[in-house]
Amino acid sequence: MDTLKIYQEYKFKKGGSEFHISEGEKLKVKTDKGIFEGVLTSVGAFGDDFHLDIGDESVKIHCDKVIDIIPV
Repeated sequence: MDTLKIYQEYKFKKGGSEFHISEGEKLKVKTDKGIFEGVLTSVGAFGDDFHLDIGDESVKIHCDKVIDIIPV
């Protein structure tokens, strides 16, 4: 018997560009603290931040600090 799986999809919009991405997919994000590339693990309850798994740690990124963002 197959188990039901539920995936949450999010719409990211910055300037004139936008894209849809689900938890478990990769992102590259440029912030004022550097460039982070990792897997989207969660989005904050109010949509003002999100977490990326960058391998050995998880990084919390605040949306107001994002300079550029692209799906990988």
